[in-house]
Amino acid sequence: SSGINAEWPLRPGTPDNLEEEQRLAAEREAARIALEQEQEARRKEKEAMEEMMKQEAERFETETQVLQEMLNENKNQLKEMREQVRSQKIWDRFLLCNGTPDPTVQSELNTFTSLSIDETKNSTSQDVSACLDDVEQALDLINELEEVMTLDKQLEISEGHDKFKEGIESLQGLIETKVDNVTFNVMKTAEKFADPDSLNLLIEKESPRVKFSLWGNLAKNPRQKSFKLGTDDFQMEIPKSLANADVAVRLIHTSFDFLSPKCKSFFAQKKKTPAPSRAASVAPQQNEDNKKEKSTDCDSALIPLL
Repeated sequence: SSGINAEWPLRPGTPDNLEEEQRLAAEREAARIALEQEQEARRKEKEAMEEMMKQEAERFETETQVLQEMLNENKNQLKEMREQVRSQKIWDRFLLCNGTPDPTVQSELNTFTSLSIDETKNSTSQDVSACLDDVEQALDLINELEEVMTLDKQLEISEGHDKFKEGIESLQGLIETKVDNVTFNVMKTAEKFADPDSLNLLIEKESPRVKFSLWGNLAKNPRQKSFKLGTDDFQMEIPKSLANADVAVRLIHTSFDFLSPKCKSFFAQKKKTPAPSRAASVAPQQNEDNKKEKSTDCDSALIPLL
């Protein structure tokens, strides 16, 4: 043998190699078992989720059927209610025997409004109370049409609503014509309605839904600085330029509002916010509150005396 000492690598089967192989085999087995356990857990979780989704779908289907049955029942009740309301209105109108038309029948309503407007324009009546009675009758017809439209909307029925809206507008025009005509007739002979104390034209009448007041400057008293109406304690100062003028003030206070829905700004709209500019703005912002128009509690018409 030579004098050189060499270290030979360990051969398979030695104790150190066996321990290493056993450790690696144990790690592989542990990894396999962990993988199988994880896959089993995922499978069970998936099965549980599928079962839950199946039960949820069955519950949703059951609740949907129950809800649909309830909706159908409510719709049938609304239909019955609609028919009952219409039948009651027809019966009440028959008992009145005053020639009031059925507002849901366009031909009857058109005939009624046309004849009433022609009769009003040719009328010389100065009876404000009778005029307010006619206004109440027209308001009842408007309310009847609105009730029918409200029930129809709940039943998702829109057939004939355009005609109903046209009928409502024609009745509103009839109300305006009647009030303007009786005002005109009264002012033609305003002296007949002079107040014994102030010697000025003064008429104050009211119905359940309308209050009518009319004041006219007949005395032309320069010392009279203001006047007051009993309608909502309305008081108005008389400008010096109108103290000796032929003027009148008509105040109509109603429990309804026909004008606001015709205004473009009546229905609230979401204000558009402009995109911010990259450059800083140096212009001072104007106070938007100063731009708002002042609103009044009541509307009064200043009209010349004839």
